[in-house]
Amino acid sequence: EGLPMAPTPRYQKYADPRPDGGFVGFGTPSGKVELYSAAFGAHGHAPLPEYREPAESPRSRPDLAAAFPLVLTNAKRPQYLHSQHRAVAAIRKTMPAPTVELHPDTAAQYGIVHGSWVVVETPRGKVRAQADVTASIVPGVVCGSHGWWDACDALGLGPLDPFSEQGANLNLLVHADLMDPVSGGLPHRS
Repeated sequence: EGLPMAPTPRYQKYADPRPDGGFVGFGTPSGKVELYSAAFGAHGHAPLPEYREPAESPRSRPDLAAAFPLVLTNAKRPQYLHSQHRAVAAIRKTMPAPTVELHPDTAAQYGIVHGSWVVVETPRGKVRAQADVTASIVPGVVCGSHGWWDACDALGLGPLDPFSEQGANLNLLVHADLMDPVSGGLPHRS
């Protein structure tokens, strides 16, 4: 059954007193809220927050946008934990196939109907997914779901090859050559 281990919530920990009469402060070198990061500056990065256009966006690479006019992003689905639990029938019934969300205007522009299988392609490869036409996404954006390769024998759903264009592995569409220099994050949402 497990053991309840939830600590009592504490607020304003930064105001806790220190033995020298000062306050604990924040977990920064100065103990204060810092917008300017001396550590970032010392390592050659912008010390203040700044917007940088993604490396392969329609604005930064109009040449790519001519051939790949939609912006790809991805999201985790709440019923799954990363790539886990796709073999659990009770969960898989809620979302049996990999999907990509498209706005109705975007779907109409490309002749895509809700529930049809589509190819999602970037300069690095392509995969397949089922279209989820929904007004909850911005026109011109496609939002895929990651983590699709496990079978669900109980529902008669076979595995998807994670290294094939016939699969739905969005990781094939994004590579580490454009990772963020500060966080190391990959451009899955750009």
